[in-house]
Amino acid sequence: MVSMEGQFLVRQIYDDEITYNLIGAAVEILKIPADDILELFGKTFFEFCQDSGYDKILQVLGATPRDFLQVNYADDYSQAWS
Repeated sequence: MVSMEGQFLVRQIYDDEITYNLIGAAVEILKIPADDILELFGKTFFEFCQDSGYDKILQVLGATPRDFLQVNYADDYSQAWS
């Protein structure tokens, strides 16, 4: 169940639990798999980044979204084994 006051704000960091609860509620209401919702969320996030000018920052971290994610995954993986 999603429980919060007001509405979501841009540039506000929310607890992961809110996101997971939101995904769970969407799965129940829309009757579509969580993976599909998360994929759409990721697509929408990258569009938001491009529209907001954050794409320049992301390009520094990787030439493509896939490069960016692989670099960050590798960093997370290496930190887990440090």
